[in-house]
Amino acid sequence: MTKRPTRPPKAQDRRIVVFLTYTFVSRSEENPRVMTQDLRAWKMFIGFQHNEILVVSTSEAVITDGTDFLAHVGNGTTLVGFPRTDLMNAIDTAGDLSQIRVEIR
Repeated sequence: MTKRPTRPPKAQDRRIVVFLTYTFVSRSEENPRVMTQDLRAWKMFIGFQHNEILVVSTSEAVITDGTDFLAHVGNGTTLVGFPRTDLMNAIDTAGDLSQIRVEIR
């Protein structure tokens, strides 16, 4: 008796569900010790490449194009400071990190 090959599942049964999570492991930081000018309207680009969706909200930043979260960020996205858009210079603030950097959670 020969076995018949099994039929592949219907198209709607072929979906693949993947849950990804990542944890930021480390960084190196260089404080702007000689920064003499304020950084006006700071922004930061975060590169994505696999059609990701950003689900969580952030503190101290918003997405530049005004998109609400569940944001499609597959080609990357740019965050801008909010509500504090400017970072002060290190010299005038005597290196006060709370005025020269922002922490995004």
